Amino acid sequence: MSQAMTAVMTSAERDQTGPRVLSSVAEFRGWFARTGGCPWFEYHRGLLIWDRSPQSELPDDDRRMLGKIANAVFQAAEQGRVHLVQRRRGPFDFSYLAIRASRKASAAPAASPQLPVAA
Repeated sequence: MSQAMTAVMTSAERDQTGPRVLSSVAEFRGWFARTGGCPWFEYHRGLLIWDRSPQSELPDDDRRMLGKIANAVFQAAEQGRVHLVQRRRGPFDFSYLAIRASRKASAAPAASPQLPVAA
C-alpha cells in the first residue's frame, strides 16, 4: 500500500491498545476472528464516497483496495457483526469506524463468521 493511501486511510495511533488500521480484506477477517484487543478500527479517513470514485487522487490500486475493504466492512455490518460509525474531523474529512458488535447484539449466530472472500 502506498504512503499516500496510508495517510488518507487513517491518522489513528498504531499501538497495541489503539484502533486497528486495516490495509486488506484478509487483515479485516483476521481482526474479526481474534478475540480481545481493540474492538474497533478506523478503516478510512477522508471522504469515502469520493475516495472510492475514479475522480479520486488515490492511485488505482489503492482505490480498488479501499473499495474491497469498505465492501467487506459494509457486508459485516449488514450481517450484524459490526456497527458503522462516522466521526467528522473537518470539512470533507471523516473517520470511518467499524465497531465489533457484541454477541448478544449480533443477529448472526456465535459460530464462525461468514465474511466475504477477496476477489
